[in-house]
Amino acid sequence: MKAFLGGERSVRLEGKHYTAKGARPGPEPAHPLGLWVGAVGPRMLRLTGRLGDGWLPSVGGSYMAPEDVPANQRRIDEAARKAGRDPAEIVRAANFGLGEPDAWLDAGRLARAVDDLGFEVLLLALPDEEPLEFIRRLGDVAQTVRELVG
Repeated sequence: MKAFLGGERSVRLEGKHYTAKGARPGPEPAHPLGLWVGAVGPRMLRLTGRLGDGWLPSVGGSYMAPEDVPANQRRIDEAARKAGRDPAEIVRAANFGLGEPDAWLDAGRLARAVDDLGFEVLLLALPDEEPLEFIRRLGDVAQTVRELVG
């Protein structure tokens, strides 16, 4: 995928599972595109640390519990170091607000997601009812979060 997104005119790869011989990617993207992984299993966390540009899990609801995040962050960091990478180069983002959008209008809760859980990008699900009102309110909350986390 990185070869396809990297502007190569022709891609050759003899991989363990796939082979590409002279595949021609489409036009080069206008800006670099990273490969972000949204998985939470141990094997995929190691893959994220070894090869991923970002980690994008869903947190809360029936997805990954917030208390599981620190251990998963460590798994990614360990795999990155083992692969000779700086773990800080992997963007940490998360989907939040699934099933409980109003709870994510709490600036303190969002700030803890940054400070305690180590996410630098937070994506919030919009409610089905009055999404524009939610966005308006979220603008004020976002400013408070920035002040809290520095």
